[in-house]
Amino acid sequence: MTISAAQCLTLCCRSRRPWRLLAILAALLFVISGCRRDGAGQGEASDSASVEDPARPVAREFEDGPLQVRLSLDRSRLDITETITLRLEAEAPEDYAVELPKFDEGTEQFMKPDVRFETPRLTERNTMLYAREYVLDPIIAAEHAIKPMTFQAMAKAAADEQAKVYTVETEEIPVEVTMPPEEVWQELDIDEAPALVPAERLAPPSRVSRWWWGVIATVVVVAFGAFVLWRRRQRQAEETPPIPAHVLALAALRELIAEDLIGRGERKAFYNRISAILRVYIENRFQLRAPEQTTEEFLDGLSHSGDALVKAHQDLLADFLQHCDLVKFAAYHPEDKEVQATFDACKKFIVETASDPDERATP
Repeated sequence: MTISAAQCLTLCCRSRRPWRLLAILAALLFVISGCRRDGAGQGEASDSASVEDPARPVAREFEDGPLQVRLSLDRSRLDITETITLRLEAEAPEDYAVELPKFDEGTEQFMKPDVRFETPRLTERNTMLYAREYVLDPIIAAEHAIKPMTFQAMAKAAADEQAKVYTVETEEIPVEVTMPPEEVWQELDIDEAPALVPAERLAPPSRVSRWWWGVIATVVVVAFGAFVLWRRRQRQAEETPPIPAHVLALAALRELIAEDLIGRGERKAFYNRISAILRVYIENRFQLRAPEQTTEEFLDGLSHSGDALVKAHQDLLADFLQHCDLVKFAAYHPEDKEVQATFDACKKFIVETASDPDERATP
């Protein structure tokens, strides 16, 4: 039974105790207004929960013993004119040799117009952080995926001991690549004027003929759009040539000196940084996998690398890396003159093996 507000007021006036009816009426109004507010709040919450980031970024973490792996993707949904950035990070204690995935592992479905190798660095947790970053460019509009990648960390052990190896394999990450929105096609300069039509025709065109002309027109438009995008990326690549490996390495040495790690008594951190700088330089300059290998593995591979380095440079590099290992892993405390000699050897190796002849002539 429903009672209107006027009927309730009349009932209160006729009742011997109208204050009781007024109290009951006020309580009913309060309950009804609260229910309405709750319903409105739930509607707002459901609306906000339905909002989704159209780019769909991805961040994954994996772990095996002391090896921690992080993989992030700035977007997993894009159109064919856009690019995505993939970042790999591996973190392990200082006395572990870490191996990141091979260059093309897991990213075979994409072009890679830019790859950035970061210098391994010591974190606040006294672990070493290894990182690599890709810019990925899709080739076609279809379902793509970042395939599983393999990371490894191996504890350094004595010659007569079996080294413990930890392995992390990431999961597959789907990537959705679509055609560009309609606005992109509207910006293309395509002549839409109809072709000349003869005044008389011997016979009307068949349906098959019209279908084939539609297919040909679609292929021409797609090919033209792909050519325009390719030319644009070619111009961008020509305008921004890659920085030579020796320029990056010498800049890293200047930053290392500016940090004054030796003056602060952080000799081990200094040796970690300077050995990492030289290893990254060797990988960028000679395409040798130096940052993720132990000194023994790297020197053994270097002896089978052909003419990548002359004998004098191989000997200089071996002395440099073995001296750095003494400080990093054998608790050796070098004197100031040894620190200076280590820095000079690193700079000499970079200058003498630089790809630019002018840089070699003026160290």
